Amino acid sequence: QKLYLSSAMTGVFLAILLAFFVLCIATNNIIIAGLAVVTIGCVVACVIGSMYLAGWELGNIESICLTVLAGFCVDYIVHLAHSYV
Repeated sequence: QKLYLSSAMTGVFLAILLAFFVLCIATNNIIIAGLAVVTIGCVVACVIGSMYLAGWELGNIESICLTVLAGFCVDYIVHLAHSYV
């Protein structure tokens, strides 16, 4: 269980960190990049909170899904931030 949690959080944090650097380059605006990263973090936190409230155990598939979730959030929010600028 601890290994799944550790790998899921590592994947999420790496995706968010990479998104920040990509957003800084794509938008040339650190404020927009910071706000987009906060939005990504809030979406991931809401999903993790929903999983906790539903009583789901963090297993193999859920750990992978959390990393994929961060990737999808990054993709969507990067397009929104780029369009905003």
